[in-house]
Amino acid sequence: WHWWGMNAFGFHLTNVLLHVANTLLVFLVGRRLLSGWGPARAGLLFALHPASHEAVYWVAARFDLLATGFSLAAIWCLAGDGPARRLTGLAAFAAGLLSKESALSVLMIAPAWDVFVARRTLTASGRRLLPLLAVVAAYVVVRALAADVDFRVNRVEDVVKQGDVI
Repeated sequence: WHWWGMNAFGFHLTNVLLHVANTLLVFLVGRRLLSGWGPARAGLLFALHPASHEAVYWVAARFDLLATGFSLAAIWCLAGDGPARRLTGLAAFAAGLLSKESALSVLMIAPAWDVFVARRTLTASGRRLLPLLAVVAAYVVVRALAADVDFRVNRVEDVVKQGDVI
């Protein structure tokens, strides 16, 4: 709003640029998995496939583009080694969660990558999963505080006593 005001073109342009960035991330992740023209084909398929057109042209679906981008960035970073890449991947995962909860899929993709692509042991993969679980725990707490969720478990009698419908 600060940059574009009431100009819808700017919002659509931003969505297209986010889709282009996501396409580049698909290409980068593809380079770690595929050889030859495979990564370029994967990126082109992602870019042109009609299944993702709503997220690109519908301005209110920006959360989908952001969650996809942050999740892809997290996967790309977490697939590498080194503390800087791991921290960047964790930050991207957290940003993806804050964009849309579908970013939780990284919790399945990262360990699968570790085991099947990087050929890490289950123990090593489990150790690498712990920081992701810590991010999820922090997200749950922040989300609960923001939504003012009560963590106490009420007994049925307490609920009935308060007059709430079960």
